[in-house]
Parts: sequence; structure tokens; C-alpha cells
Amino acid sequence: MKKEKRTLLKCALVLIIAVTISNYSLAQAPIADFTANLTSICYNDSSYVSFTDLSTNSPNSWNWSFPGGTPSSSTVQNPNFIWYNTFGTFDVILIVSNAFGSDTLTKTGYINFLPPIIVNLGSDILTLQPDTIVLDAGADFVSYQWSDATMNQSLNVAAFGNYCVTVTDANGCTASDCVTINEMPTLPPNANFTCECAYDTMGGSLVSFTDQSTNMPASWFWNFGDGITSAQQNQLHWFFSEGFFTITLIASNILGSDTTYGFVQINSTGGCFCYHEGNVSGKIFNDMNANCIQDFNEDGLQNRLLLAVPGPYYAMTNSVGQYSFMLDNGTYTISTMPQNYLWQQNCPVSPDYYVINISSPNDTVSNINFGLVADIYCPDLSVNISTWAVRPCLQSTYAVSYINNGTSQADNATIVVELPVHIVTSNPALTFGKGFSAIVILPEPEHPVASVTATEYVPAELTVIVCVIPEGDQV
Repeated sequence: MKKEKRTLLKCALVLIIAVTISNYSLAQAPIADFTANLTSICYNDSSYVSFTDLSTNSPNSWNWSFPGGTPSSSTVQNPNFIWYNTFGTFDVILIVSNAFGSDTLTKTGYINFLPPIIVNLGSDILTLQPDTIVLDAGADFVSYQWSDATMNQSLNVAAFGNYCVTVTDANGCTASDCVTINEMPTLPPNANFTCECAYDTMGGSLVSFTDQSTNMPASWFWNFGDGITSAQQNQLHWFFSEGFFTITLIASNILGSDTTYGFVQINSTGGCFCYHEGNVSGKIFNDMNANCIQDFNEDGLQNRLLLAVPGPYYAMTNSVGQYSFMLDNGTYTISTMPQNYLWQQNCPVSPDYYVINISSPNDTVSNINFGLVADIYCPDLSVNISTWAVRPCLQSTYAVSYINNGTSQADNATIVVELPVHIVTSNPALTFGKGFSAIVILPEPEHPVASVTATEYVPAELTVIVCVIPEGDQV
């Protein structure tokens, strides 16, 4: 019996000690501690920082502060999605509490938001021999990964193409850069394109333009004649109004540029027609310094006639002096036709013509250019009015055009349009501008004379919309 009493007493003592120890631990204030999934954040790392509470002694409240972070504070035990967007090092503060007290832990400079690392392979390269190029990513990184799987600091280029590298620094941050090795052109571009009416409705016409320029153009500029431009190589473009639109494509590379033209016609019934200029093209310009090159201050000459023989075939320059022929296979002589006594041709001379050869339907010959110089400086003005149809009591369009084929500006030149009294206009406004096509409205019947002062050297075309009413009828 005595032995059994000792055993019971021993068990009772163990129980008392265990209970005493447990109550002692609950009576302590918490000790703050924590960790984070990220302490160094790279510039291009979009991850948020998550914090985990490691405090002991059973805290029941938490007060976090995140200077430089968003949000800047939290009262949850394990806050997530803390975002840093300013470079620098930032403290993190945690205050934990329970019924027996509180504790504060500040980890100074715990979060380090690193500035971006930069790798720079330089600008794109033009070369005739790509195998002479060595690309260097710089020595400030611990690892390199090139697009061809090379893992060195530098790369020996083998061929034309695009080359990229990704580098990693000692903090594990990465950056990338790419460079393109292009073949250097040996000639300026020869601009060319095709066009097709892709979709046609009463509300508009969609036209597809495809670049066909040769000699390695690097940039393109389209003007669709309706106020819209584009720098894309190929383009889909909507035309929403009827009319005749001149399409311009300028193709450029480091050696120069070339301009070509096409035309789109949109009819009121929804019909669409698109075509490109001919396969032989050039320009006629005012070669004021007689160097046979069109300099920036030398204008193209409009309405100059050219002749291609055998044929004969004729072409006329547009408002900027450009012209084109569409010629079949064969050998041709291209020359200018005499315009008036004010101009003399100085390029080319002896002979004063070009001989060109077209050997296949895809052949194009460009830059067949002629330079003219002025013998006498004076205006040479002409004016014309025309219409394709006159319909009683319906609006008709009259084209009123003038041109100065002279060698100097015509100051205060005036165009006078006089119409019979039975022609009624729909609006009294009258507008005009340099190189500007506009709706020009003539005065009411009691004032049948309209005038436009034309002081600009560059010709323009004016359109007049009137209602033709037979005498005796009323609107």
C-alpha cells in the first residue's frame, strides 16, 4: 500500500508542475518577428511583397507600417500585395500585442527596390558584310543569354537579322536589348506600289495599297489625297466621299528617297477605280542653279509635255512636276516638247533626250528627269472653264482652272468668271488658296461676275457648283 501512495503523489506533482508552466507562458507579452517573400525587388519584377508574422507568445493584434509601400499600413496578421514603386531601401515596422503587453520590431532597410539595369547593344547597323560585326553586352553582369543560345558577353554576328541578349546581374535582376543588322543599300529606293479596291459600298470604298518599292527602302510615307497620311509599309484605307484622289508614296533609305503616284476614283454610285502611274517616270523642274539636280528651293514644273517614241506616247507633268508613261516592251526615246520661248532645257544636253529599255512587264525606269532654266522672267498665264454635262434645274460642276507657265510670279492676277443670269448659285461664299481645290460659289444672278485674285505661283483648280435654270422657269 505504501508503494501505491508514492506513485499517486508523484503523478500529482507532475500535473501541478505542468499546469504551472502552461499558465506561466500565457502570461508573457509577445515578441515581434516576421519575414517576407521578397526583400530585393527588381525594376522589371511585377511581384507584390507578402509578409508573414513569426511573432511568439500568441499576439492577438498586429500593426504593420510599410514606408514607401502601397498600402502603407495593415492590421492583418499576414499582409499580402504590398507594392513598391519608388527606388530605394525601406524599413518595415511590426507592433504586436496581447493582454500582457506589446512589442515593436523595426527592420531597417529591409525592402530594397533596385533601379533598372541597362544593357545597350546600340543602334541598328547597316553593313555590307555582317560577319565583321561583334556585339558586346558589357561586363557588368553575371550571365548572358543571346537569341542564338550563345552565353558569352560578346557575340560574333554571322548573318543579317535581329539579335537579342538578356543579361542578369548579381541581384538576379534582368534586362534585354535587341539590335538589327541590315544590309546596306547601294542605291536610293525606286518607289512603286499596287492598289486594289477591296470593298465597295454606297457608304464608302476600302482600297488596299501594297508597297512594291525596290532598293531596300527603310521608311514609307503615304498621302491618300483626302487629308489622311500613313507611315506604314502597306495600308488599307477607306474613302468616304466621291472624287478623284491623287495617291502619293515616298519611299526612303539612307541614300535618298523616291516618290511615285497613283490615282483613286470614287463615284457617287459606289464605283471604285484604282491604278498606279506608269512604268517610266521622272520629273521636270526649274533648275535655277543649272546643276542638273532638283534642290529644295527648285519647284517642279506643271503641265509640261513629254514625248516617247516610237509610238508616239505623250505624258504631262502634275502639280509638282512628276510624270509617267506606261510603255510596252521595247526601246524608247524620252524627250520634252517645247512649251514656250521662256524656258530652255539644260539637262540633259547633247543629246537632249534619254534612251530607255523596257524588257519585261515588271520593268520600271525612274528618275528620267529634265532640268529647265529661264531665259526671260515674266508670267505666262492661261485660264479655262469646262464642265462635262449641263443638266437643266440640276446642279452641274464647272471646273475653273488657271496656270502660270511663266518664269516669275504673277502678282495680283485676277480670274473673272461671267455667267448668264439664268445660272443660280446655291451659296454666296467664295474661297481660294494655293494648291487648293474647293467649292467656289458664284454670286446671285443680279451680280453675274465673280473674280478670284490669284497671287500664288503654284496653279490651283477651282470647282463651281451651280444650278442651270432655263429662262422663264423658277427655282
